Amino acid sequence: MIPRKAAPKGAPKLAPKLAKGSLLPKRQDMSGDASHLAIAPVDIPARRESVGVISDDAIIARQVADALDARRTKPVDLIHSRPGAGLDQLLVPGLTAIVVELDASDAGIGRLKRICAVGPDAPVIVLMRQLDDAAELSAIEAGADEVVDLTPAGDFNGAELSSAVARALARHAKLARPTHPTTGSSETARQPIHAPAPLVLVQEAPDAMVVLDRHGAVAFVNPAAEELLGRAADTLMGKRFDLEIGKGGEITIVQPGGETRVAEVDVVETERGGVPARVASFTDITVRRKLEMALKSAQSGRDAALKRSGRFFSRVSHDLRTPLTHIVGFADLLQHDKLTDPVRHAEYAASISDAGRAMLDMVEDLLSVVDANGASTPEPCDLIKLVRNTAHFLQRDSDGSGPDVAVDAPQTPLVARIDLAKLQRALYRLVAGIGRDADDGSVMRLSLRQTGKQARLTVRIDGTSGKPVALPASLEDSDPLVTPADARTGFAAELLREALDAHGGALQLARDGGSVVAAVITLPLKD
Repeated sequence: MIPRKAAPKGAPKLAPKLAKGSLLPKRQDMSGDASHLAIAPVDIPARRESVGVISDDAIIARQVADALDARRTKPVDLIHSRPGAGLDQLLVPGLTAIVVELDASDAGIGRLKRICAVGPDAPVIVLMRQLDDAAELSAIEAGADEVVDLTPAGDFNGAELSSAVARALARHAKLARPTHPTTGSSETARQPIHAPAPLVLVQEAPDAMVVLDRHGAVAFVNPAAEELLGRAADTLMGKRFDLEIGKGGEITIVQPGGETRVAEVDVVETERGGVPARVASFTDITVRRKLEMALKSAQSGRDAALKRSGRFFSRVSHDLRTPLTHIVGFADLLQHDKLTDPVRHAEYAASISDAGRAMLDMVEDLLSVVDANGASTPEPCDLIKLVRNTAHFLQRDSDGSGPDVAVDAPQTPLVARIDLAKLQRALYRLVAGIGRDADDGSVMRLSLRQTGKQARLTVRIDGTSGKPVALPASLEDSDPLVTPADARTGFAAELLREALDAHGGALQLARDGGSVVAAVITLPLKD
């Protein structure tokens, strides 16, 4: 190896000799010690034309490239993409044109609209099957620059396609060179290129997404948003969406058909073409909200059922103890007291007998509820006949004392789906308990009316003066029960409440001042 001679001290340094196309390291002092690369002249090959072809058939894509090569001095680069694969492959820089194979169906025109809306800035030439004047017009309106006929066998005129591409490129180049405002000369517009990749993401996103311009008007809608909003994209373009920047908002969407959807909305700021814009993404939570409501309703129903069960068994235990306490108490008096008065002896025995009969009735009613819950099936029943049968039983079991019974009901049937045996027994027990202590000459009125989709039965007693009299206090849960008769009436009211709950009905009490003057029974009618 021959040693390199050192340069004389003080002699200027010579730059090394570089081959053409090399990079020359160069250090510049520009307010710091940052290193820079000075680029020397290089040989850059002429840019080839790139054409994107969207087609299911790779043979058609190759034929497109061959047809364009035949009319050009330089070969054409082919970028083949299949429908539904997204537009990412077509976002390479320098794409010359896009050739799309499609038919004249609504799906084909819709795909063409999306390509023209979110695809690269290049002319779009359509190879269309079943081409006629109407189909060609639809394609042009969707954004196509040129339309070429494609036979069912997949053949087309190569020269016609090449000419169509040339015309489209000429028009596109002319639109891209606006006249200078001062010189009047035509020059290429020097504007920043904004990659349309964000719109492609919006287009292909599974969530509903809407792009809004700076004024809040719709500039783009993806297919998922069309489905969620229930409206086509062309009907939404330009419409204002008053959505604020932020996350977690919830909106209710009423579609044109009346269906209601619930969605969470996230709105973020972005830019579109260098202009401020917003992207709103909608997450459909309709199913989640319905499930939450169903769970809430089920929980509410469960709590109500537990409350009814607790109230029912509390009332049953209380009402069964009342006659039992009378039986045990008077039996103790008879056992331990030396009674010489036959009148008192008979009174004690009568009290034991009454309390025993009351307790027997309640046990039978309780057993009937258990049997009805286990075996009965609701069936259509005319409530007018139910009320008239109840009045008939009251009059038959009457010993001639107590109130008269009057029924006020419409002539047309009122049909409900009920468990007849269960409801008939509970209603009779309640009405009998209400009228047990009524004065002679009073009138028990059973008034049946239809209110909307419900039947409404009002039970009241009018005294001899015509004014309503107070009903037994045992109808209310809050009132203490002190006699076997009161216990029997309160127990009957609880049985009727239980039966009505099972049928979607209710038992309510009407008041006059502080006294209960009527029992109001409601039942849903059969559709």
